[in-house]
Amino acid sequence: DLASARLLLRGQPPVDMRIRDVPPPEDPEGGLRPQGIEGMVEIPPVTQLPEMELRFELTDTEGLTNTRGAVYTLRIDPDGPPRVSMDRRFVRGEVTPRATIPLVIKVTDDYGLDRVSVTAEGVLEGASKTRPAAQEFEAAKIASKDKEVSLGYDLELQKMTLQVGQLVRLQALARDTLPESFEGPNVGKSVVQTYKIVSEAELLEELVRRQKEIREEFELAVILQAEVRDKIRAMGDRLAGAGLDAEAKRFLNEAVKGQRRVAAQCAVTAQQLQDVLEEMNCNRVGAPAEKRSLAEDIIAPLDEICKKPMNDMVAQMDRASNIDNAAGLGSFAKDTHAVLDGFYNYLEMILKAMKRYESRRELAQRLKVIIGISEGILKAIQKELERQGINVFDSTTQPVQPPEK
Repeated sequence: DLASARLLLRGQPPVDMRIRDVPPPEDPEGGLRPQGIEGMVEIPPVTQLPEMELRFELTDTEGLTNTRGAVYTLRIDPDGPPRVSMDRRFVRGEVTPRATIPLVIKVTDDYGLDRVSVTAEGVLEGASKTRPAAQEFEAAKIASKDKEVSLGYDLELQKMTLQVGQLVRLQALARDTLPESFEGPNVGKSVVQTYKIVSEAELLEELVRRQKEIREEFELAVILQAEVRDKIRAMGDRLAGAGLDAEAKRFLNEAVKGQRRVAAQCAVTAQQLQDVLEEMNCNRVGAPAEKRSLAEDIIAPLDEICKKPMNDMVAQMDRASNIDNAAGLGSFAKDTHAVLDGFYNYLEMILKAMKRYESRRELAQRLKVIIGISEGILKAIQKELERQGINVFDSTTQPVQPPEK
């Protein structure tokens, strides 16, 4: 039986263990004997040893100490920094000084997180030697010490008083719960994101260009919608003349494929324009009336037609391919042609709204450019007059003299 037990960890004072009464190993159902031990050993807060020897020193009731007791190798697995990723939403690489950048930050840690923050620094291109100190914004305090966190954070750039032409670099930081006594906390960092600060006019010009590209792609879908409608009409004419043959089936199959492409393109267009609208909102550009027009006159009608009506029509056209008599398919062709013509007219209406919106936006941009040029000319004139010593507020006309009597 055991009289005493100690646990020895390399480089640390011995730790006394408690003797426990346990059944003998050879007889699990037998009487309890003082042949078990229990206790705890604390790993030193700071150790440079990647592995440590753990050994038991046991002494029995006759005073004999084991010479070949159990020896274990304790491997120290250091706590690494949190793993951090950061993605942006609704904005691209160019933003205005007043922009809000929506960020999605995901963090994981093996033992627990304490807080997440975002650092931001604005620098001039090519002027890395004179960087100002980065500003740090707390994104979240992790009260529950979770090991995995996904959170959204909206970074307000206007807090930083950035200037056009600067670059702003963002990085997410996460601190874990490792205490200072263990050289904590560990800090994990995301990949740096870099944005260029541009003027509102520059950003709006780029958005107008993208909207024009989106409209041109959508225009092809409108043309395709007309072709789908005409194929169904051609199928009806074929059925009325030659009856149900391979040519009539071909018209139907091509119409189904075309309608599916139109529905997909409408959905893509709606999402692309929604992205443009979100980018305008995040950058605080565009008049409220313009954004409302984009949302209500273009995006909403596109969403309305591309989801259920067009998908339902594709499904009906698919089922119609199983109709095996000319009369039944002819009746379907007549009804479907009317619906497809309605689709075409609806898309034409949306296309006209796109062109009107685009024209208004281009005119607004041109007006801003003209006003900017005019202001520049006025400043140059004022500067020249000041150089000549002329008060810019003096009248350039002479008072009217009364006629001589």
